[in-house]
Amino acid sequence: MKRLLYLTTLLATSAFVGAQSFEWNTSNPAPAAHPKEVQTAEVLTNDYSTPERERGVAGVYAPSAQGQQTAYGETYNADELTGSHAALPLGTLLRVTNSENGRTVTVRVTDKGQACADCLVTLSERAAQQLGIQERGAVSLERAGFSNWNPVPLEVDAPIQTPKVATFDREATARPAAAPVAVAPPSPTVPGAQQAARGGDAQPAADDTAAAAPTPGAYAVQLAAYNNESYAQRRVEELKQQGIADVYFRAVTKPSGEVINRVYTGTFVNLTEAQAAAKAIQGKHNIAGIVAKM
Repeated sequence: MKRLLYLTTLLATSAFVGAQSFEWNTSNPAPAAHPKEVQTAEVLTNDYSTPERERGVAGVYAPSAQGQQTAYGETYNADELTGSHAALPLGTLLRVTNSENGRTVTVRVTDKGQACADCLVTLSERAAQQLGIQERGAVSLERAGFSNWNPVPLEVDAPIQTPKVATFDREATARPAAAPVAVAPPSPTVPGAQQAARGGDAQPAADDTAAAAPTPGAYAVQLAAYNNESYAQRRVEELKQQGIADVYFRAVTKPSGEVINRVYTGTFVNLTEAQAAAKAIQGKHNIAGIVAKM
C-alpha cells in the first residue's frame, strides 16, 4: 500500500513539472551598438568579389553634405578623411592615389553613395584637398584593412613643389679684365726649394746689394732661388744638361742679412724678348720662369 502511494505521488509531480513553460523577456530590447562600431555581420556579408585594387574616377562630396547622415548612420564631416564606396562595408580603409601627381591619402569608408554615375569612390573635401583633386580625378584604390575610427588628417597640407627654372639675363654686361696671375716657378730638384715659391723674390729690391754687377736695364728669366749657394750651382748644371743655354746665378743680400742665390737664364734688352724666352722654356722644358729686371 505504501509502495502504491509513493508511485502515485511521483507521477503527479512529474506531470506538474512537465506542464510548466519558460518565455524570454523581450520587453527590454538589447542596447544599440556604437555608431562607429563595425558590425561583424556587415563584414561577413561583404561581397568579396570586389578586387583588392581598383582604378577609376574619384568624386568629391558637395559642400552642402556637411553635417548630413551617411548610409551607415554616421555624420559626414568635410574635415575628416572619409569616403564613400558602393560595395565596400563600413570601416574599410582605402589607400587612394592620385594617378596624375602620385599623392596618396588613406580614407575610411562611411557611406555608400556616389557623387557621379561613374565615380568609383567619393572623397571628403579634406581627402580631396590632400590629393590635389578639385571636383573629379583619376585615382587608384587599394584596400588597407578595417578601422572603427577615421584616419587623422595632416596638420598642414604640403603644397606641391614646383621646380624652379633658372633664368639668365641675355644682355651682355661688360666686366673688367681679370688681373694677371703670377705663375710661381716649379720646385727645384734639390733640397731648400722653399725659397723658389716666394713671389716677392722675383724682382730685387732697390737697396739690395748685388754680388755681381748686372747689366743696367736688362731683363732675365729667373728659374730658381736658394739660400744655399751649392744648391744654386747644382741647379745651374742640371738646367744646362736639359739644354737650356746661358744659365747662371747671382747672389743678392737683403737688408735683413738673408742671402738669396737666384738662378737666371739669358740677358734680354727688352721685356718682350724676356717674356718670349720664358714662354719658350715653359713649352719645351715645362719650367715656369719669372721675368725679372736686372
